[in-house]
Amino acid sequence: MRGRSLALGATAMLIAGAGSHTHLEPLVQQALAPAYDASTQANLRHLGVALQSVALVQGDLTGVTPSGLEGWGWVPGEHIDLVVHVDGDRFWAVGQDVRPGAGAFTVTNGDGGHVRVSPLPTPQVDAQVAGVRFVRGATGGR
Repeated sequence: MRGRSLALGATAMLIAGAGSHTHLEPLVQQALAPAYDASTQANLRHLGVALQSVALVQGDLTGVTPSGLEGWGWVPGEHIDLVVHVDGDRFWAVGQDVRPGAGAFTVTNGDGGHVRVSPLPTPQVDAQVAGVRFVRGATGGR
């Protein structure tokens, strides 16, 4: 517990110091990348559960939209760039926080319909702006 408090205190000092030194901001963001990654993974897991729920109730993912998924409990992450591939009742998505140092992750409804989030070996999203894009009928390549 004490170690966690020290780590949070050090992070807070870095953030406070970066406010007056804008050249340090990317370094602070890279130091916080593990927190970004945990948030991205949680958001992708929620996306996967929402997509799986829609597929189970409606039979497929035809016409699913980000705003439609809000009713199923998923809201796009503020800093996440996300590409969602849907084909029938199958889906595959790649997401990454757009801040420096963040990793990329995939979510899929693999064999048996289980939602699975996995890290990718290298960042896949090359965007400076967060957003969600749906690609229809293109789950190949996962």
